[in-house]
Amino acid sequence: MTKRIFSLLICIITIFSVASCAPAENTEGINVVCTIFPQYDFARNIMGDAGTVTLLVPPGKEAHSYEATVSDMAKLRRADLVVYIGGDIDGWVLSALEGTDIPALSLLDTVALLSGDCGEDEHEGHDHGEGFDQHIWTSPKNAVIMTEAIRDALMGIDGENSEKYTEACAAYTAKLQRLDADFTACAENARKKMIVFAEKFPFRYLCEHYGIEHFAAFDGCATQSEPSLTMLAGLAAKIKENSLPAVLTVEFSTNTVASWLASETGAKVLCLHSCHSLTQEEFKRGESYISLMEKNLEVLREAMK
Repeated sequence: MTKRIFSLLICIITIFSVASCAPAENTEGINVVCTIFPQYDFARNIMGDAGTVTLLVPPGKEAHSYEATVSDMAKLRRADLVVYIGGDIDGWVLSALEGTDIPALSLLDTVALLSGDCGEDEHEGHDHGEGFDQHIWTSPKNAVIMTEAIRDALMGIDGENSEKYTEACAAYTAKLQRLDADFTACAENARKKMIVFAEKFPFRYLCEHYGIEHFAAFDGCATQSEPSLTMLAGLAAKIKENSLPAVLTVEFSTNTVASWLASETGAKVLCLHSCHSLTQEEFKRGESYISLMEKNLEVLREAMK
């Protein structure tokens, strides 16, 4: 959205808020709004019943193509804390909060960023995530750091519950650290620490942190919809040369490229879940960041055996 459209939406929201006597979403505790699922899951594991955590991008919607609604703008401007990734994924949050004093935590500012095709210029610093891969949550190592950053932000606005947040964060990060250890063991025990990915590649942090060599049709933020014939041939050659048992795809994929590579090489098609967008069914049955990453762990074991 352009800044002009955001300004118009904000004016509408302000007028509506003055005219309306509707109660706030949460009358007890603080109200935290998270743009996408990973930080939503981290925040709710820390907060417990100390307040409300709202997921802005609903299940079934693709975060990269999501367009915020007037209702979303209103939710943001009623928040006590907004937690977002930053960059191209949800950087529009800053425009939505313009003119307010609502604290907003950009998780891109909390971890060491890896270069990627996610902006026009790669440069020093974390401004907007330009030039860096923004799928930071795909590594459990980063998930620990992000969770602790959310804890600190919560303690900053709700000091009365600091002890509760500290204890909940410690319990949750212990689970993330066990997950980290499992991924480390998976990579160390792999026959071939290599994967071929038939889609945009959001797992740079996962692969870099665990020493997994990776080849993909596109970078994580690429705009292409179809790989070149040269790229397809190269991926097929990698699968054959290394006797890889699987080609990997991602949720919400049509699997067109993966199916072609499978037919050319005899590899099976397996799905790694990026965790940034859940289906409605996944959300209803209570899938979590940890449960999805545990499934990814099994997929990697199969793909690298």
